[in-house]
Amino acid sequence: MNVTSKIIPERLAKTACMIMKFFCYFAIAFYLLGFVLSLMGRQSFTVHTNEGAYEVIYAQENYEVPAEGMKVSTGDQIYVQRNAQGRIDGMTQAGLSLMYAVHALPIGVSLWFLSRVCVNVSGGVIFTRKNAQYLFYYGLTQCFAALAVPFIKLLICGAVNQFTTSSVFVATGQDSWNILIPGVAFVIAAYIIDYGAQLQDEVDHTL
Repeated sequence: MNVTSKIIPERLAKTACMIMKFFCYFAIAFYLLGFVLSLMGRQSFTVHTNEGAYEVIYAQENYEVPAEGMKVSTGDQIYVQRNAQGRIDGMTQAGLSLMYAVHALPIGVSLWFLSRVCVNVSGGVIFTRKNAQYLFYYGLTQCFAALAVPFIKLLICGAVNQFTTSSVFVATGQDSWNILIPGVAFVIAAYIIDYGAQLQDEVDHTL
């Protein structure tokens, strides 16, 4: 504890949490903007043509050339096969937007929980069961994103392809371990903090 206090003094930790709070808000706004862009047809995916494979967006008129301008991505490898007319169905685009929402929602929720912790710590409210609860929910949403979201995306693809003449496929789950391990670590940290806060409450009541 002494080493930690020397490396990261209380004032620096509170300032860092205050900055992190605004970063969380900015990131949430960024994902909201990304979802709006996805609804506008500006989510990128790969389409195979006679000329080759291109990264395109639904909003562009010609799928024979790469997409230009602002676009968003889930980080997955998404492939779309055009229909016999060389077009992409609106239902396929709806599936892409739904996959982006499934991707972004757990991240946004976990960032909101993390921002609550940052607000409390920057205000001097640190070792409390409330912070433990927020950290637990943060870790839980991260675990959900790692374990459940990839399967939900696959289910979305399968369901959408039943109602469209174009087809969408996704290769996902590449970052699951990178998300799952920190998520589990936050759940464990939340348990430790909650247990310590409970012991402190018992001491305070005894005194």
